Amino acid sequence: MKKKLFLLFFNFVFNAYSVQTLGKYYEQKIINSEVAINAYNDVNRFSSEFDVDEKLITAIIQTESNFNPTAISKKGAIGFMQIMPKTAELLNIDPYDSTQNIYAGIKYFKQLLEINNNNIPLALAAYNAGMGNVVKYDSIPPFLETQLYIEKVLKTYNTLSGTKRTFYSNEFTNNSFEWGGEENEN
Repeated sequence: MKKKLFLLFFNFVFNAYSVQTLGKYYEQKIINSEVAINAYNDVNRFSSEFDVDEKLITAIIQTESNFNPTAISKKGAIGFMQIMPKTAELLNIDPYDSTQNIYAGIKYFKQLLEINNNNIPLALAAYNAGMGNVVKYDSIPPFLETQLYIEKVLKTYNTLSGTKRTFYSNEFTNNSFEWGGEENEN
């Protein structure tokens, strides 16, 4: 009984510390503290709603927009989560509204995770290069930009998680995505 109580207490303290640390991370990345707090709260709330790790979403935001809520890419992607205008239209949201942008990005990423059997590298590839390209290549597309994107997101995710996880995408036959420089002998 004491062991269970200790584990419960340890888990509570660890999660409280983790949440506080992630909130502070947003405050360090976003100059305007009100924007930082709102962004963190949105990520926390919508990550819980869609059952996606908020640290993974944070890593995506850092990679996509470097925490710039007004970022617009060369291809027209908008905001924190770099939502494409057509995606925003499909999801019926205003991509310039930070809360709606984060909501749409997390909802869309969750859909990509489900389509790709919770394979994080494949879902990231689809988020970056489009699901059509993942289907076309039957794997992670052979685009350097996409491969570097996945590596950067996963490296940030591991840093935020305090882990050294290695992610492999062996769902499809054409290409095994290896991350972390380790060789995979198939």
